[in-house]
Amino acid sequence: MANIEDIIGSGLNHRFGIIIPSTQGVAGQDIDGKSNKWTRIAQEQFSKWFGGATTSQGEGAWMSESEGLVTEKVVTVNGHTDSDGIKDRIRDVAGLAQDIAKDMQQEAVTIIVDNSMHFIEAA
Repeated sequence: MANIEDIIGSGLNHRFGIIIPSTQGVAGQDIDGKSNKWTRIAQEQFSKWFGGATTSQGEGAWMSESEGLVTEKVVTVNGHTDSDGIKDRIRDVAGLAQDIAKDMQQEAVTIIVDNSMHFIEAA
């Protein structure tokens, strides 16, 4: 009987994710055009960098000092990679998050590296 690693290979055991907001600024207006634009860009970049991307929709929430509880729709784009990819692409993923934060007037955009969440501030 074949070894399982011979059948499925070593796999892509690292994950990058980027959470794309749907509003501009804190409790800002819904700007689907920008959210859709950045979702598409993230899907394209992750597909180039990692060979594919998976996108899911959700709802984000946080406490704002001025607004109280703020909720908004979010899109998470995920890509999987190997150990080399995690080292080679971390700056690219963080740079994409900075661009999104700046364009959408967000204080920060969240990226996920494996099981660790990081807040990337606008450039």
